[in-house]
Amino acid sequence: MVFSNFTVKEDMLQILPMKGQTRGEDIYNTFRTYAKSINMPLHKLSAITTDGAPAMALLENTEDKEHDLILHTEVRWLSKGKVLTRFVNLIEEIKTFINDKKENYDELADSRWLIDLGFLTDIMEKLNSLNLELQGKHKNIAEMISSVKSFKAKLDLLISHLQINSLVHFPHMKKMLGNNELDGSLFIKHLQVLKKQFEERFLQFTLIEPIVSFCINPLLAK
Repeated sequence: MVFSNFTVKEDMLQILPMKGQTRGEDIYNTFRTYAKSINMPLHKLSAITTDGAPAMALLENTEDKEHDLILHTEVRWLSKGKVLTRFVNLIEEIKTFINDKKENYDELADSRWLIDLGFLTDIMEKLNSLNLELQGKHKNIAEMISSVKSFKAKLDLLISHLQINSLVHFPHMKKMLGNNELDGSLFIKHLQVLKKQFEERFLQFTLIEPIVSFCINPLLAK
């Protein structure tokens, strides 16, 4: 409470048990009923904070190592990849939570959608790793060219593995696939488009690579 002389006092008012659901509406109604019973002037109340939301309690009850969910609104590009990874790691707990809420999201029961999600998660993790390699102090152009060149070679490797239906480099996609049949043709096209975009975006790297190689080691430069 804040008094007229601007002093602030904190005190325990009451412990109110929650029965059944613990939605924001339920918490509000329980508190409102109690506040009315003691004639509390609600018009002077400025804010209410709560803890122990069902989503968090579920993760603790299942003893999952991911006790916090990342809230994705407009976050940094790198964080989006982390959101996908966290979501896929918690997919079964999320399904349980939604079922308990008696809600329905068709995508979570759509094997095609889940496989696409796994593929996107794997690719975003690899892009995030490349992004981190290109950042930081003391990075020279030779190291950056090497990182981009290695990533383009990695894309060729990923394409070759998908052509034989190997998911050794796609752990999240493999998890989402389960016992379903894999049709890698669409994912191969996505990777081919990604490689083309990389070649166009980093065209300057390709043009100056011979010069950089000569500066690093003139004897080995072609």
